[in-house]
Amino acid sequence: MPVLTAERIIRLAVDINVFIADILSSRPQGRASASTRIVEAVREGRCPAGPVQFIASLPMIENFADVLRRRLGYDRSDADE
Repeated sequence: MPVLTAERIIRLAVDINVFIADILSSRPQGRASASTRIVEAVREGRCPAGPVQFIASLPMIENFADVLRRRLGYDRSDADE
C-alpha cells in the first residue's frame, strides 16, 4: 500500500444503499456491518488509512432524501437536513 502524505486523500463516493444499511443497523435488532465503518469514515473524515473526503452529487443527495421520506418515514425537513 502506498504511503499516505498530506497531499494524498482517500476520496469516497458512497452508494445510497450504504447509508441506508447504516441507518437500519442502528435501529433495534439491527446489526452493524461494513456499511457502518464506511459511514464512520465519511462522518469523521478519517479512517485507519488516512484522511477521507466524501464525494457526492446533488442528484444523489436529493435521491437519498427521497428514500428517507418514502421508505424510512422521515418527514421532509429531517430528510432534507
